[in-house]
Amino acid sequence: MSGIPPVPQLFFGVGATFEVLSALAAFLIAFFGFKVYNFVNDRKYYWFSMAFAFITLSFVASAIVHMLIYLQLREVLVDLFSLIHYGVITGYVILLLTAYLLLLAVSTNLTNKRLLAFNFIILFILVFTSANILNTFFLILLIIIAFITLNYFEYFAEKTSLTTFFTFTSFFMLTISHALLYSKLVLASLSNLFYITGFAFQFIGYFIFLCSIIRILLIREKGFKTNVLTLENASIRKKKQT
Repeated sequence: MSGIPPVPQLFFGVGATFEVLSALAAFLIAFFGFKVYNFVNDRKYYWFSMAFAFITLSFVASAIVHMLIYLQLREVLVDLFSLIHYGVITGYVILLLTAYLLLLAVSTNLTNKRLLAFNFIILFILVFTSANILNTFFLILLIIIAFITLNYFEYFAEKTSLTTFFTFTSFFMLTISHALLYSKLVLASLSNLFYITGFAFQFIGYFIFLCSIIRILLIREKGFKTNVLTLENASIRKKKQT
């Protein structure tokens, strides 16, 4: 598995920059997601946060490889680069596939751990026994993210709100991103703009989701403070009555 897209060297630097920005956004989503989980004690937010933590690590790993290529260190390191590249790409595949399966489980309210484990095993076997691991991997990711997007579109249509709109829009942007990147990977003749635009849509998707999770956290904190204030006022009134 080469995992090296057919684009000019300059594009690897641009791609790595977008990956670092996306990694930062994913890290903040995970961080604020855990804070929301602490407020509401809903396991959904816990698994969401874990998924974005895995995504953060996968982007950092991918950005390292792309930056090494951009800095022309592939020719200098030679065998060491091959070892680093193979290890990083393997970790990238495992982390991102795990993250997307967790997001799919959350979007479908899948709580059967045996069924979830079965899906993990089947997809990992399918990817790592494929003749072209990277092509199969990115195709599976595209299918998963499309299903997640469909789930959140149905949820948005059923329960229209700013939060459901943000969630659907972010995953829709990620679907476009994966479609563009996968198209460039399998059809090298396509414009190199597919590569950069794919990374741009990816960052936009994560940024929208970050805004959504921060909004949820602010609403929860405001509700928590309001409840505390209400309880304090009730306690004061009770003391005055006695």
